[in-house]
Amino acid sequence: MAAISSPELGYVVRTRASGGTTAVDVRSPSYQAFRILQFAFVVVPIVAGLDKFFDLATVWEAYLAPQMVSLTWLVGGPHHFMQIVGVLEICAGLLVAFKPKVFGWVLAGWFLAVIIDLFLLGAAVDIALRDGVIMLAAVALARLGARYDGAIQRPRYVEREMGPDSRDVVKP
Repeated sequence: MAAISSPELGYVVRTRASGGTTAVDVRSPSYQAFRILQFAFVVVPIVAGLDKFFDLATVWEAYLAPQMVSLTWLVGGPHHFMQIVGVLEICAGLLVAFKPKVFGWVLAGWFLAVIIDLFLLGAAVDIALRDGVIMLAAVALARLGARYDGAIQRPRYVEREMGPDSRDVVKP
């Protein structure tokens, strides 16, 4: 359990991890990087998942490799397949909001599957390379989530100001 507090006052987030209590300075660059990545991996999958129903950004079926298109008859064709993918993306985005240390890895695996599909397609290698970088960002989220995941639980208590030379982690 943790409390999210006021960074301008130097408050910290306290988390319970592995039976102990750890204080986290919300001003630390690593904690802020965790929050930025978490925000991105919540919003972007939800938006992309919703777009699978409307095709506003692109026609998503065009990114399916022929090997995948031949399997989509099981679910009613490429468009229905991409709608199922959209639902899964929305769920992944929502779950990252609550458990980034677990679902960061799920998203990394998801992007690996997308990369394989794009390489099989053969025409979108540039997008596959970009998705490789996004996959690494999902791994970074999962790794940072292993450290800061408890900081997203319901508020419990907050410490006072840590002082000017506080570090990333302060043990009580």
